[in-house]
Amino acid sequence: MKEEKKYKVNEIFESIQGEGINVGTMSAFVRFSKCNMACTFCDTEFASYTEMTAIEIYNAVKDNFKSKMISFTGGEPMLQLDAELLELFGLEYYIQVETNGSIAIPSNVVNYIHCLTVSPKDAKRWEQKIGHDLKFLVDKDDLDLLDEIYEDTDFTNYYLQPIDGDFLNENRQRCLELIKVHPEWKISMQIHKILNVR
Repeated sequence: MKEEKKYKVNEIFESIQGEGINVGTMSAFVRFSKCNMACTFCDTEFASYTEMTAIEIYNAVKDNFKSKMISFTGGEPMLQLDAELLELFGLEYYIQVETNGSIAIPSNVVNYIHCLTVSPKDAKRWEQKIGHDLKFLVDKDDLDLLDEIYEDTDFTNYYLQPIDGDFLNENRQRCLELIKVHPEWKISMQIHKILNVR
């Protein structure tokens, strides 16, 4: 008998979507453990995990939350997320996936996703260049590839998001300066942090 697949889940919770096109929408979040990058500015604890089957994840969301939007995030969700899990949610939920874009998403997975948010952290490891929301993190230094990125990718929305930390105000100012020159980009603020919710 084939052993049932288990996913390494860091946490499952409900909150508002704090970024991108669905900002302000109540959502269930499934945060997967593990990531294939080690960003110095990462503000998420995703190392710990509980092993869960697809049906256990589905039931944890359905039995505990009223939201009909679900966001799969991480860590890096594409290290684990597959069509088997998404199929359980596909008929009832609006599905959002938040990825660093380093793994090209298979067509049988993409077909279930209503909103694909890509936030690349390393241009040399950026494979997924088609989606709904493209989100670039901005620090106070120059970001001089915006025109090239816009021309070479296919997204519905293009966002610049200031990195949190000691230089948050400077990073916000840099975003404002950039969108004045590149008006096809929008600024993205992490509303959940401003409201002090998860």
